[in-house]
Amino acid sequence: MTKFDFEAIHNRSTYYYESYVSNILMPAVYFREAGEYTEALLWLEEWLCSDQAQRSGVAAQADAWALCSHIKLLQGRIYESIKYLEKAESLSPNNVSVIINRARLYLKKQDNTAALRLAQSILRRFPSDPSVSVIMASALGAMGCYSEALLKVNNTIQYFPDHSESLATRSLIQARTKEFDKAKLDALRALLIKPYAHQLWSLLSRLFLQSGVLSTAITMQKRAVIGAPKQLDYLITLSDFLSSANKIDDSYKMMKHTIRLFPFSDIAWINLSKVQCKKMVLDNAVKSSRRAIMLRPDMASHYVFYANILKMIKEWCKSLDAINRAYNIEANNISILLNKANILLRVRCIYEALQTYEQVLRLSPIQVDALLGAGNALSELGRLEEALQAYD
Repeated sequence: MTKFDFEAIHNRSTYYYESYVSNILMPAVYFREAGEYTEALLWLEEWLCSDQAQRSGVAAQADAWALCSHIKLLQGRIYESIKYLEKAESLSPNNVSVIINRARLYLKKQDNTAALRLAQSILRRFPSDPSVSVIMASALGAMGCYSEALLKVNNTIQYFPDHSESLATRSLIQARTKEFDKAKLDALRALLIKPYAHQLWSLLSRLFLQSGVLSTAITMQKRAVIGAPKQLDYLITLSDFLSSANKIDDSYKMMKHTIRLFPFSDIAWINLSKVQCKKMVLDNAVKSSRRAIMLRPDMASHYVFYANILKMIKEWCKSLDAINRAYNIEANNISILLNKANILLRVRCIYEALQTYEQVLRLSPIQVDALLGAGNALSELGRLEEALQAYD
């Protein structure tokens, strides 16, 4: 790389010094901050193969692998991010860069307690580092500790007003507390700093959806997909938005594209099945649901959706079998029990239906649908006085 190229990248980046990263890796950091992820990875790969890397020692090498992990995480490539982090951990498990990226991955997996614990352990050594504060605030916000999370992130923004991750984190917390206008302002401020950040486009899409502006939400989510074209949740979200806008064919095309990228994702298959239901190609919807169940036979919700499709095509006995499988996984799920009771009533297994409605009422005594269903079952059994009591 020429000196001119490096200076151009440096000038385009908004960067706060990460004191725990080896100085020698700063070119890769500047590339990352400017959104030049491919260039950053190429630079790191070349450096790791160089004599300079060998002379710099295992700590610097661990920093480099951890940077690779972070960049892959930013690209939405979780599996690759984990693999890079494992390489870094094998060199220096107590390296701060390694620990911070482990915390980021915990956040991604929604293991907020573990992420918070790691961030707290680092904060004692680097009390003013904004990336550590962001992890703490993100974890606290996800755990519902909104006041504590806002206090942490507000303090960071006071000292680092252009730190996009802090602004984005505050935006997320404000969205959780239903302060959508404030959330949009912070997300837009962050986007002005890092217009290439696909996470910010996706965040804004959800905020505009909450405000009821579906067309803008779709536009924003499309930008997120451009930034991370192989991120499963982005693709599914875009398909869902398109479906909500009654653009069923576009939604279907998006899910077919998603399946080509993720043929072994049960979530992709079940969402394809949902779109196929909207297109009323129910035979195909049944097949897609079966594929999702084959990939994740422990997911009760997949069996429930499969059962509902079978009800649509009047396959009542198969539907009952599917809902029983869901029941075997989540025996005390009120929604599953109600579904089961309704199917039993439909196939004239009246006594079994009544028993199931009563099971629901033991879990939730004021469940209206269960009371009405029990009344219908009692009427069918000729127990009219009891039926009237259930209706009352």
